[in-house]
This record gives sequence, structure tokens and C-alpha cells, in this order.
Amino acid sequence: MHWGRFGLLLAIYMVECVKYCLGTEIFFHRKIEHKEVFAIGFTVLTAGLLTADFGYEGAMLFMYGVVFAGLAIGMRQSRKGKGADAFLLILLMTSLDETISAVTKFVAEGIGESGRVTYQKTMVDTVIVLLILCFIKVMKKSKSKKKPVLTLKINILAIFCWVLTLIVIGVLNYTKLYIDNQNFQLIVGILVAVAYISFFILTWLLVFYHSESERTKRELQMEKHMKEQQVAYFHKLLEKEEETRKFRHDIGNHLVVLGELTAIGDMERVREYLEKMNGHLLKIRGKTYVTGNELLDIILSDTMPGVCKHDQVHILGEFHCLEQLEEMDLCTIFYNLFSNAKEALKKIAEDSRYFMIEMVKGEKNFAVVLRNPVSENVKMDRKGFPKTTKTEVEYHGLGLKNVAEVMKKNGGEMELLCEQKEFTVRLYFPRKIASVYKGTTRSRND
Repeated sequence: MHWGRFGLLLAIYMVECVKYCLGTEIFFHRKIEHKEVFAIGFTVLTAGLLTADFGYEGAMLFMYGVVFAGLAIGMRQSRKGKGADAFLLILLMTSLDETISAVTKFVAEGIGESGRVTYQKTMVDTVIVLLILCFIKVMKKSKSKKKPVLTLKINILAIFCWVLTLIVIGVLNYTKLYIDNQNFQLIVGILVAVAYISFFILTWLLVFYHSESERTKRELQMEKHMKEQQVAYFHKLLEKEEETRKFRHDIGNHLVVLGELTAIGDMERVREYLEKMNGHLLKIRGKTYVTGNELLDIILSDTMPGVCKHDQVHILGEFHCLEQLEEMDLCTIFYNLFSNAKEALKKIAEDSRYFMIEMVKGEKNFAVVLRNPVSENVKMDRKGFPKTTKTEVEYHGLGLKNVAEVMKKNGGEMELLCEQKEFTVRLYFPRKIASVYKGTTRSRND
């Protein structure tokens, strides 16, 4: 091989290695773990070029084979994930390479230069792609704190790609009308059909990705709330334990005082002293709510204090049955419902506030019923959710759709109704999630 071409090919190899390392960071948000494989590949490429007589296509094929092998070995993933990620990266980079190659060829022919593929042109194309990747890397860093803007630009870019695809399909259909060749028209027809199928699949994948991203975002938000509630509940338990410890420490002194008062026959003071002790015990118990389900205790103790007094919250029954739900699902359901009730109670006079949660058990099913007063009757839409008006912002629907989705997932059913300025939520669950039935949302309005 000519020494000039030999040097160019090695230079192209090094640029390609840098390009694929940068592509891994941009598209997969991680770095090549074992970069030394590219140094080994450089040695293998050098030895191969010196011992074999390659033409342009053979030399390029050998060089890219070495690059792809180093990429597969160097990517930090499990064996299964490594191959899939390397394949996707090769597809992305090849598409970008071919696009730049077509543009440079068009420009070269436009200015009267030869558009023939050479080592020099390949080197120019590779460097241009590397510069584009460097620009993308810099832009991603500068926009890392502006995610909404970046998301908007991604959506615009996706729409732009869709439009370009439709234009290409339109041009192919247009050429069929002016080229009277049956074989050509058949090939174009097949390409158009394949393009439409690919367009449909791409669109479906983007929609699926968007919906999954939104679902994941909601789950992460609920997980964050759940962790915050667990921390808050832990601190309340510590506070309650500290109060209990102090009471146990003083109980001996209390018994001495009660014994002395009993000995002198002052029963009135004994009664008053016992009432004070009982009041202190009630105060300690009032630090948290007890439902029989720890996570439900956390959510209730986090949302209701400051809105309802302890004696305004009524817990009827034990809620051990809710343990069949996953923690994330339980948090999604009750955190949203309790938050909505909290917002509604803020508009009610303090003396008229109350919140009730009741467990109703059956042989095959059980139900959880929540009740709280509202400032005015709430109307329901056709789907069974509260209508949104300026005077009903507490039932703006925040989280209710998430609740309905989780209930459906667990084979349950949610019923919302409002009668005589009392809002009621009924949640119906099967005893065993394994035997589920399709959940719906029902509404009833007075």
C-alpha cells in the first residue's frame, strides 16, 4: 500500500475511535470503559495493512471491522446489552456518515470537483462528523439545566424528521409518474411501502416512549413523596418515643405522689392527678394516626395535621388488607386522595371539618370509603371525574386519573359521588390481586 494512503487510513482509524467514544457519551450517557482496546486495534490494523494488499473498499472494510470490534469490547455493559448498544450506535453513526458523505459529494460536484470516493474525501467526511458530535456535546452541556427547552427542541427535531420523510416519500411517488419503466416503478412502490411502514413504526415508538417517560416521571415523583413521608413519619415516631420515654421515667414519681394522696384520703386530688396523666397519654397518642397499615399511617399523619384536629379524623376498621398492594400503588392512591381532601377541608370552617376513612370487608372483596365535607356540591363529568371550575379548584382532577389507573391495574374500581356537600370516594378491591377483573370508574351525583 502507498505510504500516503497508509498514513491517511491510520489517521481515519484514530478519528473514528474518537468519534465512537464521543458518540457513546452523547447517545448512551456513559464512557468506553476499556479504551486500550483501540490501541490494540491500531496495532492489528497496522499489521494487517502491511501484510495484505487491500484496495480502497477492502481497506475501509477491514478498518471499520477493527473499530467495531474494539467498540463492542470496550463498551461498559453486560454481554447482552453491550451488543445491542454497539449495534444501535453503529446504525446512528453510519446514518450520520452517509448523510455527510452525500452532502460533501453534492458540494464537490457543484463546484466542478470530482465526487469520487477517496481516502482524502473519507478523511474530510469523518472530521466533519467528529466536529458535529463535538458541537452536540457542547450544546448538551450548555442545555443540561434547561430541560424544558431541550425537550421542546427535540420535539421540533422529531417533527422536522417526519416532514423530511414525507417529502422523500412524495418525491419517490412523483418520479413514478415521469419514468416509464415498469421495473423502476415496482421498486419505487416497494420502497414507498417500506418507508410508510417505517414511518408508522417510528411514530408509534415515539408515542410509546413519550407515554412511558410520563409514567416513569409520575412514579418517580410519587416515590419521592413516599420517601419524604417515611422520613417525616420516622421523625414523628422518634418524637413519640421520646415523650413515652420521659413518661416512663417519671411514672415512679407519679405513683409515689398518688400513694401519698391516697394515704391522706384526698381522692379529689387523686382524680385530678389521674386526669392529667391520662391527658398526657392522649397527647402522646395524638402524635400519629394508627390504621393498621404503616404506609397509610405515614400518608395520613403527613397530610391531615394542621387541617383537622386529631378527634376530627375518624378511622373505622383495620386496614391490613391494603398490604396486598404494592407500596408505590398504595402511595399513589391515598396520597392523591388525602391531598385532595386536605385542599377541600381548608375551605371549610374549622369546627365543621372532619375526615373519615372506613374499611368495609366482604368475603371476596373489601372496600375503603373516604368522606369529607366540601364548600359546595361537586358535579361529575361523563367519565366520573369532578368537573373543573374556578370555584372547585380543590377537585381540579390532580392525581385522580393516576388513582383510576392504579385501581384498574390492581383489578379495582373507584366510585366518586357528592351528596349534601359531602364528597365520598369508594375504592373496591378484590381480596386477591391474582383474580382481577377490569376496573372502571363510576360516578353518582345528587
